[in-house]
Amino acid sequence: MKKNYTFWKPIYVACLSLLWTSHQESSFADDSQIIESFRKISRATNWHKIQEIRFHFQTFHPQGMIFVKEKIFLTSVQTIDRNEQKGLGHLFQVDWKGHLTRQIRLEQGKAYHPGGLDFDGTHLWVPVAEYRPDSRSVVFRIDPETLHAEKVFEFNDHLGTLVCNRNSGDLIGANWGSRTFYRWKKNPESGDYKLTQTKTNGAHYIDYQDGRYLTGTGYILFNGLAGHRSILGNAPPYTIGGLELVNSETLQAEHQIAVPMQAPSGRTMTQNPFEVKIVNGKTRFYFLPDDGDSVMFGFETR
Repeated sequence: MKKNYTFWKPIYVACLSLLWTSHQESSFADDSQIIESFRKISRATNWHKIQEIRFHFQTFHPQGMIFVKEKIFLTSVQTIDRNEQKGLGHLFQVDWKGHLTRQIRLEQGKAYHPGGLDFDGTHLWVPVAEYRPDSRSVVFRIDPETLHAEKVFEFNDHLGTLVCNRNSGDLIGANWGSRTFYRWKKNPESGDYKLTQTKTNGAHYIDYQDGRYLTGTGYILFNGLAGHRSILGNAPPYTIGGLELVNSETLQAEHQIAVPMQAPSGRTMTQNPFEVKIVNGKTRFYFLPDDGDSVMFGFETR
């Protein structure tokens, strides 16, 4: 019997359109719930460990982490001789049982320190810098399916973390110690990125290590830590870790919280990679504080 393709064609096209729309919506989900949950966190909030996954490979010194399509991507620096500026930069792909599934190297000359990374819905963006302040960086764009890395531009400062505004297409980076923010805009004709803003970071109690642009909200969530010392007596130095909600337009922090948890090793949870997702209707924060034999911890607040 002859099939009526004319009848089925509009239905087929409609289904394809629906699937594409669903894909786009899932890729660019609204993160407003994360904002709402985060703004409710205070010093009185209780944090509850929900998940713990050991990574079964040598992670070296992890820097940034992001989840894309049920895959965990982790950047890490392997120092060989810091005085000689020798080392290796890594991008690891990890499954949810903590096994390494793929990896690539990310370095160029003396630039071997990958920082905090982000995802624009299509590509991962990773800054790779020389392992010292006031140095230089190379920004890479990476296909998460093939792990093909493309150099996009170089920059004359150490970029410790980079986020992507999925609404505007802007790239926003923070340098060593996150004392300065930078913004780049893409030229729609040439595809080049131009530096359009340099701004001093007015928040000081932590240095940002990893960041996540929260889609549909106009905000960035940064995590980080900083060492502090007492100027009186012989009190030992101490470390404070925290999370900060930063307006992506003004680049000012609007909600700041200290994160009180420590790993069994004694390291603060916010050293260095983190991620945040909605899981079963609740906001869950993920941290990977330790080097080498790393464990990823998932926390929810109540």
